[in-house]
Amino acid sequence: MRNWLDLPWDVTVSILSRLRAVEILESAQKVCMPWRNICKDPLMWLTIDMGMGNDGDYVEDICGGIKRLRLVSCDLIFDKGLSEVASKLTLLEELEISLCHLSDTSIKVVGRSCPLLKSFKLNGRWSKYKGVDCLPYEHDEEALARAGTMSGLHHLQLFGNRLTNYGFRKILTYVLSSS
Repeated sequence: MRNWLDLPWDVTVSILSRLRAVEILESAQKVCMPWRNICKDPLMWLTIDMGMGNDGDYVEDICGGIKRLRLVSCDLIFDKGLSEVASKLTLLEELEISLCHLSDTSIKVVGRSCPLLKSFKLNGRWSKYKGVDCLPYEHDEEALARAGTMSGLHHLQLFGNRLTNYGFRKILTYVLSSS
């Protein structure tokens, strides 16, 4: 039988870095002191994948040195929580929010709080709509307001929303004029 503690440090780090945040916080760091030390290393938290789980309670516990954050199907991450965390994510460069229910307000807070944001992906059920009968231009204006808080973007992905070509052209014009 192999003793996992005999693995080289870099191999152990590589293995643990493939775990989701909740697996690190709830399991891996509790195995032994060497694993706990690896799990506390800031390099382990440069990218956080919160996909396919309800790990919302843990986002606020993670350090502010994060450069990449991916939130997928995180129905337990609410506007208030994301807005509070955003102020601590000042080094954030890449953000993906997919299949999450968030309002425009929290997205604007992220844009204002993360001045280094270069890549922003907003996909799927991303916004709490005012109603099914909203006019498309209302969503165009909301999207433009969000893009207006993210002047350093190099990559913008918007998928599965009510943005029209008119709104997209306005966002593109704004982003190009601010760079």
